[in-house]
Amino acid sequence: GSEPLHPVLPIRCGELLMRVPFEGFIGPAYQAESWKASAQRAVNLYPEGDPEKGMVYYPAPGHTTLGTLGSSPVLAMEPTPNGLVVVTADSVHFVSDIQAGAFVNAVQVGATGSAYAIVAQAGNQVMMVNGNQGFSFDRTAAVPTLTTISAPAFPVNPQSCAALDGYFIVHGPNSDQFFWSSPFDPQTWNALDFASAENLNDKLRRAIVVERELYLIGEQSTEIWATVGGDQVFDRIQGTFIPYGTVAPLSAGVIGQALLWLAQDDNGGAVVMQARGLQSKRVSTHAIEQEIAGYSTLTDAYCITYQQNGHLFYVLTFPTAGKTWVYDLATQMWHERSSRVPDPSQPDQVAPISYVEREWRARCHAYFAGINLIGDSRGPTISQLSPSIYSENGVDMVCKRVSPHLTNKHEYVSCNAVEFVCQPGVGLTNGNAQDMAPQAMFRVSKDGGQTWGPQRMTSLGMAGQYNEIVKFRRNGRARDFVFELSMSAQVFRPICGAYLDINP
Repeated sequence: GSEPLHPVLPIRCGELLMRVPFEGFIGPAYQAESWKASAQRAVNLYPEGDPEKGMVYYPAPGHTTLGTLGSSPVLAMEPTPNGLVVVTADSVHFVSDIQAGAFVNAVQVGATGSAYAIVAQAGNQVMMVNGNQGFSFDRTAAVPTLTTISAPAFPVNPQSCAALDGYFIVHGPNSDQFFWSSPFDPQTWNALDFASAENLNDKLRRAIVVERELYLIGEQSTEIWATVGGDQVFDRIQGTFIPYGTVAPLSAGVIGQALLWLAQDDNGGAVVMQARGLQSKRVSTHAIEQEIAGYSTLTDAYCITYQQNGHLFYVLTFPTAGKTWVYDLATQMWHERSSRVPDPSQPDQVAPISYVEREWRARCHAYFAGINLIGDSRGPTISQLSPSIYSENGVDMVCKRVSPHLTNKHEYVSCNAVEFVCQPGVGLTNGNAQDMAPQAMFRVSKDGGQTWGPQRMTSLGMAGQYNEIVKFRRNGRARDFVFELSMSAQVFRPICGAYLDINP
């Protein structure tokens, strides 16, 4: 969570510098509470280290539809040896395979009434809870049969589930107690197989397993337990108490060897914590914490996690606020994700459709058949997520960077030109004018990002035009410049840096 500083320009009074690198242009999102401190945004762009260029922005992956199942949003997906189990808000489906970009043998195998779904696996058995009921199925079956858990000792209204060393673990609402099943048997529960989180003075909100350790996340604190065998089965690992709980149980997610969650304690909230190797640390920045604290609702926040091209992404979405924040464990930097959706204030639109920016559409993730899959939060669609796809099911993705402040001790600076090192010649030959001649869009703010001048455009280069330069001239004079570069064409759009032609 280190805080970025303003780049210092190497300018001396009376000296003309025709060309300087725009230090800090490629970096994390950091839109501070004081806009004079930092106005940086990185939307659908994530940084990656490069041995030659230093840092490079790559566009967030797009996705294309593989199929639809049922009629409601997709909540969870679980790969099995014989296919993929898909849980939507009203039903459960099974897909045997994905071939040639389409589902093979998609059938409905059960019905649920779910606002969310949490899935755990032990051996050949898979368990799912949705806040009202528990279900299980055998993951080795050719077509799984969804069975309701009806054991008398099974907790009423199970809130979350986990699995550790063959035991399925469940907790109910408004209690610090958790329960476990018979080994590898989610249908069998003993009324005496339970324990209480010893130091939790609040209620248990989420049970989740990381590296064969059971994290019991309460409202304001977290304990870490492990299996010990014998009649006791579970015991707390001494000295591992974490003084942070959560207000949003679905914000807890595991990626690699790390657990991340939207945390709170008895002093406050809206902090993202990471636990790894029995140690915890804050990974959110002050700017993101201030942003999150301003949202009207935090309890409905949810996360997905996925790995792609060596990046480990923790994706935290606030559906009421319409915002998605992404932490990349590979670079330890944050960026924003967004999706363009039809303007809800104009429900009966005909082409051309008017779009607005909202939270990223991905509600869940699974890696199946060698493909990263995401389930849609707004409907029954399952899509392939890929860096080589540059739209969201055919809808443009807007990649946007709002720069750090360009200032020289708050003296006037003349900016003769800004040149962005983009990849030229990426135009397609698909007959779509926007994609054949892709454009970069540019705006200038002369008051630190509060107001903006008119949008200007220049070409990224048609196919084969590899010498095209993305440069915007005559930007005027100001004490505090901020620049915005955006691109929406459905082409490859990396950004390798920026240079300034300036004159103090």
